Amino acid sequence: MKRIIKLLLLVSLGMSVFGCELFDPKLYKEGDKAYREAFERCKAKSGYRYCRDASVQTIFTY
Repeated sequence: MKRIIKLLLLVSLGMSVFGCELFDPKLYKEGDKAYREAFERCKAKSGYRYCRDASVQTIFTY
């Protein structure tokens, strides 16, 4: 009986993880678009060597 309950809880947990918006491809596309836009703004500002964009909090080196 305990195994069945554990199995049901595990299945329920798995369904909630895979059903959440963590794996939403639309959200990833929006994030990637924002990242690329921030990169282009940063690149245009500082030229070619080093840039830090505070909105994305990422350091770009190229």
